[in-house]
Amino acid sequence: MAKEQSAKEAYDQRYRKELHNYYGQQRNYLNQLSFQQYQLDQEALRADYQAQLEAYREQERVRREGMKNAADAYRTDRRDSYARMLQEVEAARAELEDLKISGLQQRARARTAAGEAGVAGKSVQSQADELVGQEGTITARMGRQREMSVREYKRQQESLMNTYKNRINQLQPGVPPSMAALAIRMKQARFDYQTRNYQNSRLFRS
Repeated sequence: MAKEQSAKEAYDQRYRKELHNYYGQQRNYLNQLSFQQYQLDQEALRADYQAQLEAYREQERVRREGMKNAADAYRTDRRDSYARMLQEVEAARAELEDLKISGLQQRARARTAAGEAGVAGKSVQSQADELVGQEGTITARMGRQREMSVREYKRQQESLMNTYKNRINQLQPGVPPSMAALAIRMKQARFDYQTRNYQNSRLFRS
């Protein structure tokens, strides 16, 4: 009877030892898997942060390039608009000068013709006044055209500025990834890792 009891105790002791070893092996195996998962989580978080950072840098590069292109286009368009306005004003000025010279010549010819024909001075003056009136009408019209050119230039400048502002406003700045958010997510991953290890220790508790 004592021998059988001793054999039973030895068997129980050996069984408990084997069970303890088995549980220890399972805990170690699961902990290793948990640690590998933790490492993968950490790498994935860092890779995701790096991808966001690269996307932010690319967006900022595109935005800076867009701002430069918008500024270059604005300066070019403004310069071209100013050049056109100057050409129109210069053309109007040259036309006015030609008109004045032509008027002087016409008045001189009228006086010469009147003198040769023996026309009285009052009649010559009337013709001269008529020519002056015509010049005045044409001069006023050309002056209005010049004012219209200047107003159109100012309107174009405002339109160009609005176009420039709209292009700039469409280039929204990027949002950099948050280091604080990354730290929180990494802490959460570590907490999940520790939680799995704790659950493993309770699941295979000898």
